[in-house]
Amino acid sequence: MTIHSPNLRELDDDGGTERTFNRVVHHGGRDFLATEVMASIFSARAQDVIARADTELVPLLHKDGVELLLIGPGTVFAVVNIGMGPGSHHVGGTRATQRGTKSMPSVASRD
Repeated sequence: MTIHSPNLRELDDDGGTERTFNRVVHHGGRDFLATEVMASIFSARAQDVIARADTELVPLLHKDGVELLLIGPGTVFAVVNIGMGPGSHHVGGTRATQRGTKSMPSVASRD
């Protein structure tokens, strides 16, 4: 899988700090570009909700804004690492289901 985006880096609102969007959160047929920290916070909260067999709206701050994503025992989502470098993209990550977190194999793709 290759993510084509004109800009995976941008400056914070204060104009001084650069953010790198190096994670993709897959949920409900949609993909959201997020920073490592924001994807991590979302994943931890979502996994906690699933572990409690509860259902909640979990916020995700991503490149285009904020989404409240419905997470429950039957929810499947994935947080995928995007390795940025010349020639290939590294894809790997975790996915959560009601049975827990599973490792996803790393995949390298070439354009």
